[in-house]
Amino acid sequence: MYFTVAQDFARSRKIFSKSAESAKSAAYAAKTAIKTHKRCMSGSIATGKTQRKQFSQKKTRLPAQAASGAFPNPREKLVCIPRGFSIKYAKTQSAAMDITNTAKLALLAVAALAPAALAGLEWKPFGPTKTAKTRILEDGTLSVDGKLGDASAGFAAGAKLEPSAAYALKFSAMGNTGSGAIIAGTKFINKNFGQTGGSFSECEAVFGTTASPTRLQTTLRLGGWNTGGRLDFKNIEILEYFPVPASPALSPSESIKGGFYIFDSQWQFGYDAFQKVSAGAGVYFNDNRWVIPRGEHAVFELAPRGLRQLSAETEFSVCYNPSKLAARLLASNDGENFVEVAEFSGKSAYSAKLPKKLFPAKKIFLKIAAAGEKDGAMQINMLKYKAAVGENAPDAEGKLAGELRARLSDKIKIERKSVGPDSAEIALKAFAESPHKAQFSASFEDLDARNSETYVRADLQKGWNSVKIPLPAKLADMKRVCVSSGAWSAEYRAKESSKCLLARDPYGARICPDIGGMAAWETPSAAKLARSCPAPKAGKESISISAAANEREAVQLAFRPQKGKMRVQIKISDLENPETGAKIPSENVEMFRVGYVPISRPTDALGERGDWPDPLFRMESGEFEAAENSTQPVWLRFFVPPDAQKGTYRGELEISSGGESRKIPVSLRVYGFRLPDTPAVRSAVGAFESDLLPYYKDPKAARGRVAEQLRRKLSEVGISPYNALAPEFRLEYPSGDKSKTPKVVFDWKNFDRKAREFIEKFRVNAIRLRIEGIGGGTFHARTKAKIREIADGDPRYEAVLADYLGQIDRHIAENGWENIFYTYTFDEPEEKDYPFVKRELEKIKRCAPRIKTMLTEQPVKELDGCVDIWCPVTREHSPAACAEQIKKGRQIWWYICMQPRAPYVGIFVDHPGTDLRAWLWQTFKYDVSGILIWSSTYMNSRTAYPDSLQNPYFDPMSWATGYSLAPGSKNAWGNGDGRLFYPPEPLSRGKPAEAGDETVATVRLEMLREGVEDYGYLAILKNLLREKSGALDAKTRAKLEKLLAVPESITASMTEYSYDPAPIEKRRREIAEAIESAQSAR
Repeated sequence: MYFTVAQDFARSRKIFSKSAESAKSAAYAAKTAIKTHKRCMSGSIATGKTQRKQFSQKKTRLPAQAASGAFPNPREKLVCIPRGFSIKYAKTQSAAMDITNTAKLALLAVAALAPAALAGLEWKPFGPTKTAKTRILEDGTLSVDGKLGDASAGFAAGAKLEPSAAYALKFSAMGNTGSGAIIAGTKFINKNFGQTGGSFSECEAVFGTTASPTRLQTTLRLGGWNTGGRLDFKNIEILEYFPVPASPALSPSESIKGGFYIFDSQWQFGYDAFQKVSAGAGVYFNDNRWVIPRGEHAVFELAPRGLRQLSAETEFSVCYNPSKLAARLLASNDGENFVEVAEFSGKSAYSAKLPKKLFPAKKIFLKIAAAGEKDGAMQINMLKYKAAVGENAPDAEGKLAGELRARLSDKIKIERKSVGPDSAEIALKAFAESPHKAQFSASFEDLDARNSETYVRADLQKGWNSVKIPLPAKLADMKRVCVSSGAWSAEYRAKESSKCLLARDPYGARICPDIGGMAAWETPSAAKLARSCPAPKAGKESISISAAANEREAVQLAFRPQKGKMRVQIKISDLENPETGAKIPSENVEMFRVGYVPISRPTDALGERGDWPDPLFRMESGEFEAAENSTQPVWLRFFVPPDAQKGTYRGELEISSGGESRKIPVSLRVYGFRLPDTPAVRSAVGAFESDLLPYYKDPKAARGRVAEQLRRKLSEVGISPYNALAPEFRLEYPSGDKSKTPKVVFDWKNFDRKAREFIEKFRVNAIRLRIEGIGGGTFHARTKAKIREIADGDPRYEAVLADYLGQIDRHIAENGWENIFYTYTFDEPEEKDYPFVKRELEKIKRCAPRIKTMLTEQPVKELDGCVDIWCPVTREHSPAACAEQIKKGRQIWWYICMQPRAPYVGIFVDHPGTDLRAWLWQTFKYDVSGILIWSSTYMNSRTAYPDSLQNPYFDPMSWATGYSLAPGSKNAWGNGDGRLFYPPEPLSRGKPAEAGDETVATVRLEMLREGVEDYGYLAILKNLLREKSGALDAKTRAKLEKLLAVPESITASMTEYSYDPAPIEKRRREIAEAIESAQSAR
């Protein structure tokens, strides 16, 4: 970020000293803003164990860096992670590590420079000496130990940093303290990281300096906040950082659409490096938000290059304001003379139109100032700005093309102006103490994976010399550039290497000649194609898929007209086995048009702004419209009947448009086995009709129909809803005397009917049992134990509880449902809750020993013995602790929600298409038997949209809701978090739904189905190995057992998984053929 510091930061120490006071209340406010059902708030504050769950932890494999400091070789992959563009290099052979990025209030950070730049730096400890022990170990490791509470501790050093520059701070950290955060950067720009676990993990944070760096900006720190154990730091260095936008005119926060220039802050990802800001004394940036003390201000410059602004409006969000300061908004068109726009207070979200007298203008400066009587500060976590620039302005989206990092050197420097998207060369400055010859080597890889290299020889004269490194193409068109000379090196990596939203389709193949100028190709179901994605060059003559009986299998077709809109018709014939004459009717092939939703605020560094594929609109007639120069995928889902016989079934797919048609052969290989009706992996996914009814014109008429649709659609993908069933009962008092101990009388009719419907019709394998008499709640609040009017503490309570739970226990057992039903009475407990949770769960074990108890928590010794199903968030899964519980007969489930984020698999729209499928391979790999997702129908945040209904087609972000958040505040949980369905298709056009309209499933739900089916293949092979043990020779058995080991090409660790569907498909095919082989063993 380019900063112009308005004043000296002399008062900053006072501001920082107050951060500890406000941290506790801020943490509590943010924690209570987290909704109980498995999700948490992005970019807010949290403490304790909730903080560990709340923010994205990252785990990867990292290469050992050479002593020379050379960057990883081309075979190593680079993965961007959120908040400060922290980067991790993953190398297959190194030890697994983790990294977490979180958001906290406390300002602290750390860093050391690269070895060459460390000379003269004096590291000094800081923090409370009574509670924090700081020391430098013999090997140079910086160590901080102690229970800090709301305080901060660590090491600090002053560094000589260049003005108006950006740096990437790199270090290895180890911390498994159970709470708090690792903090890194400078006092001016702070980045937060969560716990890294019990092994060292490489971390990076990006920060910048102003034109006149002050001590606030050049004091580097490394430490912890609110931690309760030991943190270690080593391998500390700093790199120069050069962000490269895809367009020189637009940063990732900017776009031009429909004649408007739009700025939408992307601060949560470190995009502050692009935004011009003028900050008053004491103003600082904390992870994803600007902190503005009372009496101070921050000025934001909005300047679309080459365009004149004609009018404008703005909105911003205050995420934290305990002193209830007023927010003053002022504006200027010259940066000096400001006019008052408005003064706001009492809310979290504010908006205003700017005065007409400021326009037309090339630049607009927005000043946000904090005013009030109390000391304190307000935090601004979102700024949006929209200016009319004329209809002739072409649409454009600001994106990050890539990032370049260079080792610090006193002898070689990169000229910052030479690093841009259109750069044809990288300009270096090389210093020589005496004339000599020098050689610079450079290797390149373009976006088409073509590799080349070059050498530049330079005759250096005494002093500074200019050296040019020519590029084979402009920098934005390169995937990787590595330049080195001796111990110095620099590397550029393209953002496209994330392979999430595909600007090019590496998997697809054309299936026929163009139809009236429209290309048509096949691509895997996991491929998320950008609308701009061109047709691939490769071709094929047919469409081939494979599946077991009773399985669904999908493929995508993509269409891209070159001239004008085209109306397209797709038809498919029956598929017939030519050897037996058996048929799979064409009705078994469903067609869906893949819809797109606009992502304006990426969930994490895997995402990017733009349109992402997600909703699947059913095409009953097979007709759809494709726009000019816009890729339109179509989803084909084949269902193989349960009684289908083994063999290859053949048919034709016909594509017609503009009077032309093409016929493409289709073959479906049906394996010689059948997937069971009830899935092998257990599941619990929230699906709530009430979330969708407000989108219908007549909600009463839609009630019941929507619930039925949700149950059916979840059943089709092998998922059990976790909507609870509760048995009906009444308390009968002797002679009506309510002072006596009552008898519990159940009416099981409705309960049994619904349970059998779930089990027999919808094939669920898990049902949540809602019971009374047990205290429950969340980390935020508890509910007292009572059965109707008889509460815990009443002398009759124990007898009534035993009667109530005992009857339920017997009824469940009599119906053979012990392995179906489970209770789930407390959500995400903290350590302080353990005694309460243990006491309440022990009541269940005492009175109803056959009812399974679930707890969304990692295994802990304090609760051992009272939990039957441990369900930690994936990031907190401990293989050793879980294996110990499995030995004791317990089950391990796990869940994902708003977190963890990249590089973990997630539920988000703007993540790789393979995410949820890879999750099920991880589930099998780690011997996990169940999955949980808090909701699939979270559509509307009443907090973010207090006066209207959120339309997820237009705003796909899942915003935080409830828990004392101020109306209008927008705190992001992630795009599509808790949402695997959309409202009916009319809502995509802004119209309400009719009662009979169908809810819309998603690409992500389909990927979850694929994963559930993959798990089913693995389970069948595992069972066959057990059943056929005596019939298999040693060599065959070893071969089959090897197939049960999930290969690293699919997922090497929790944070290393394939974005490419090919390794998954390959392994699935191998397992299917092995099942066929094993079945014939006698």
